[in-house]
Amino acid sequence: MWALIICTVLTHCCKVVFNTCNPFPAHVQTFMHACMYIHVVISGEFAEAEGQCLHFVAMVAGSVESIARDDALYKQLGVASATSYCYMKILGMSSFPLENYTSLSNSAVGAWNGLSKHYETALDIAYAPVVSVGWDSSPRTLPSDPFGNWGYPWGPSFVSSPDTFTTTLLSTRAYMDELCAAREHTASGSKWCPPVVINAWNEWSESAYLEPDARYQYAKLEALDKVFGDA
Repeated sequence: MWALIICTVLTHCCKVVFNTCNPFPAHVQTFMHACMYIHVVISGEFAEAEGQCLHFVAMVAGSVESIARDDALYKQLGVASATSYCYMKILGMSSFPLENYTSLSNSAVGAWNGLSKHYETALDIAYAPVVSVGWDSSPRTLPSDPFGNWGYPWGPSFVSSPDTFTTTLLSTRAYMDELCAAREHTASGSKWCPPVVINAWNEWSESAYLEPDARYQYAKLEALDKVFGDA
């Protein structure tokens, strides 16, 4: 939520996130899509009446091939941009119990490129890249539970140190500089440059947090300020 709130400050718009990545049965998906459509219409009318704007964001998961199935729905809803929840939603996790954070961050850049190109081509919208701080959802299990690679909340984890997080932020800044420069010089004129979404501010039960802790204190927040403070 922290990154999306930052987006609200930057664009003076209300952000509404739709998550259609879960593999629900077809009839459930149809019901969900109808509810989303009604919500979009009502929210849009309310915002217009209040003289405000709405920026609808699709929270997507999976490969480019799998997420393309929702393109028609997003076009109908008037989705204005897309993003993802965390690395686990756009990257394959094969090492158990611990993944290498730096390797995942490097792979994420390739995933961002693929998703960005897809949404630019298919819907003419931007994809906001997501950076994960860490991941371990085992706090959502019972201490008495056996632990294996069985799917959420069991499964692979990854952790970042201030150094590896700083390296990831630097590569993210380089990616964004290149992306935004390209969007400044398009055939149709300048286009909106998306923000960076960070997972997360205080998702302690999934070990995805920027808030200070006893081990690293403010180091990751300081890294964020060092790399993006002038952005």
